[in-house]
Amino acid sequence: MKTALQAIVFTLITFTISTDLLAQSLPAMQSRDRSFGVEWIKPGLRGKSNAGGLASSVYLSYSHPLPAFNIVAEVPLAFVGDTPNLNRNNIEEDPEGIFYIGRDFAFEDSAGSKATLGNIYLGVNTRKEKNDTYVETGLRIPFATKFEDGNGQATAIGIYSDFVERLEAFSPEYLTAIVMIHKHKSEQKKFSYHVEGGLTVLFPIRDVTISPELFFRYGFLIVQETNDLGVEAGLKGRIMMSRNPDFFQDQTVHQFSARAYFRRGALSPGIYFSRPFDNNLKNVLNWMLGLSLAVQV
Repeated sequence: MKTALQAIVFTLITFTISTDLLAQSLPAMQSRDRSFGVEWIKPGLRGKSNAGGLASSVYLSYSHPLPAFNIVAEVPLAFVGDTPNLNRNNIEEDPEGIFYIGRDFAFEDSAGSKATLGNIYLGVNTRKEKNDTYVETGLRIPFATKFEDGNGQATAIGIYSDFVERLEAFSPEYLTAIVMIHKHKSEQKKFSYHVEGGLTVLFPIRDVTISPELFFRYGFLIVQETNDLGVEAGLKGRIMMSRNPDFFQDQTVHQFSARAYFRRGALSPGIYFSRPFDNNLKNVLNWMLGLSLAVQV
């Protein structure tokens, strides 16, 4: 319980001292208009793997602007086709937590199509005129199916779809608190860079005696924009801070991410590609490919 209190205090202190400091890549997140978004991500799993062409995740989002901030909501869904069945030995007894479970799945024997709702996100992004910095705070409410349930295969696909940035979107039986700081700095000729950093804390809801999982997330992107087109590429990562594994690589995961998006009136379609760097994740995951569409109304 002491560890849990320390995690909460650490999160609150970080939020307090950083509200004037760090940019989420989707343009709609900082729009001054109402916007709806849909994002589809397909993980390229190794071996048997691709778990059917349907195996993917969909994120439905909504952003509503107010004078000083945006209210943001996201509903994640995961699907798996006529796939090999999820097999994870000793899921219930595993002491290592969601960060390690997510990198240790296997698939075997056909299981049929499955689907699951992920953990719904509700949050607030600060927004100020002529300010390149904003703060993202929010909660993910637990709805994801447990691994041992019939739709656990879809939960695994959801975790693999965005392991580095949105592991919490499909972490079953965790309530997640998120505090991220974003800064977008523009240079000459539409060139800019984007820096982000912050904490996510996963609180177990099934057994409150278990200590929370604490992560530090970070990223750096280079962005090139014109009036109609935006291209960005860079590094995203996370460090597990609540445990002390024997090797540093067991605490971290990183990925290369690239995105291109277009602006056509109220529409902003985009394409996304990501590839993991770390061997632990590369053993199961080759790449992630995504499509997105934001609509301002």
